[in-house]
Amino acid sequence: MQEKIEELAARDPMGATKKVAQMPNLGRPGYESFSKHEYGVVHPGERSSHYQVPWFDDGKFPFTQPDGSSRDSNGALKSVPTSSKGFVLKDDLDLSGDAVQPYYITEDYNADDVKRAIIVIPGMPRDSWKWTTLMQNAFRYVYTKNKYGMNKKDTIILSPLALNQDDKAAGAVTNSNWAVYKNSYWSVGGATISPKGKHSLSYFTMLDKMVDMLLDKRKFPSIEKVVIAGHSMGGQAVQRYAVIRKKNKTQDDKLLWWIGNPGSWTWLNAGRPTYWPNCQDQMNLWPYGLNETGRPGYNKEASSGDLVNAFRERNVQIALGLADNGPGNTHCEAYYQGANHLDRGVHFVQSLAGMDGGLPSGFEVNYVSKVSHQDYPMFASLRSLDFIFGKGF
Repeated sequence: MQEKIEELAARDPMGATKKVAQMPNLGRPGYESFSKHEYGVVHPGERSSHYQVPWFDDGKFPFTQPDGSSRDSNGALKSVPTSSKGFVLKDDLDLSGDAVQPYYITEDYNADDVKRAIIVIPGMPRDSWKWTTLMQNAFRYVYTKNKYGMNKKDTIILSPLALNQDDKAAGAVTNSNWAVYKNSYWSVGGATISPKGKHSLSYFTMLDKMVDMLLDKRKFPSIEKVVIAGHSMGGQAVQRYAVIRKKNKTQDDKLLWWIGNPGSWTWLNAGRPTYWPNCQDQMNLWPYGLNETGRPGYNKEASSGDLVNAFRERNVQIALGLADNGPGNTHCEAYYQGANHLDRGVHFVQSLAGMDGGLPSGFEVNYVSKVSHQDYPMFASLRSLDFIFGKGF
């Protein structure tokens, strides 16, 4: 059944979505996991480990395991690598004159050759070097197989660090001018809390500056597309940035947005598939909705209608694992959106399609069969590859 839904989604996204919505027990909070170990992608007790996906040469295609992380007993990063598996840490992205943003980027490239840049937003553990390695694994398959006519030199991969105050206390912030954010607020557009200066800046302002850098013809004369991709909390950040990003006529048609298995969504209207009647007065507050109360200072002047229209004009792939019925975000506000990752994603797609104009023409829906809440298999699904690497190339 899952394979048929995955295949149907490419030509009939709403037909596929209807079938997903009819999956038994999808909307039942706390229901046992849909994932099955015999699928060959979901591995028992191995959430922190990564494996080659079975559809890459029957799982025999080369795979690079990401480097681990050094953390204290509370999970804070004690250090970050200066280089990792073909990526180097740079801190030359100036934010305000007081702060710079450290980020990982492909180590060996010729700027004149680069046609596509992929910004991978990290997940909750903030180990950005892991995410560049995983995306590089998917990219290696693309250029080795000469998919889309793409060569290794054509694409670079970046991932900004999202260091917080706990990481700073644990020793990971080795330069005093590195941007530091509060807790996980970076993922909803929260501002820097360190270094102390005249201006604190939103994580989304940082992403604006990274996009500016990549689309600066003096630095990268040949870049045609910038992909902004994220899974789980990274997927939440990508969706929220796509909703609230300031319109830019010279850049917007060059941006592609890949949103994988977010734990919750910024809902675009007042309607909800209510499951949890305990915080009704909060369900439309940012980041769960577009009520101005609590929205970050970034693009605060835009009306909710402006944000909805801008989001619907973007080129987006929503990628959802058909075995991902884990709860994800367990805040009360998230349960108004559905019982779990997949249920919320289905309801969000339905809410988009229910608006005037239906499902936006620039939106794709990618249901990935037999994959649960797994970052690499989601990046490496064939339709994800088509979008992240192939679309517009």
